[in-house]
Amino acid sequence: MRGLRELAQGRGRALVGDEGGPGSSPPAWAYVGLGLEIALPVALGAYAGYRLDRLWNTGPWMLLTGAILGIAVAFYLLFRSVALGRGAR
Repeated sequence: MRGLRELAQGRGRALVGDEGGPGSSPPAWAYVGLGLEIALPVALGAYAGYRLDRLWNTGPWMLLTGAILGIAVAFYLLFRSVALGRGAR
């Protein structure tokens, strides 16, 4: 219980490996965040395209369009993260 109290008061470390000093490696959550920024837009775009294909009976065209739009959004989010310096280094 003492460890939780220290975290709540700001005296403990929130993440393992989150020293924040120069030359320190980023925490594992930074890599998880980058992975989700890539995977989620692609998966959501493909799923939305799949559902539209079933609704409109258009074959694979909405699926492909949704996946391509998802990839474009993923690249935008990735480049934005790297440009802002939030990416895992």
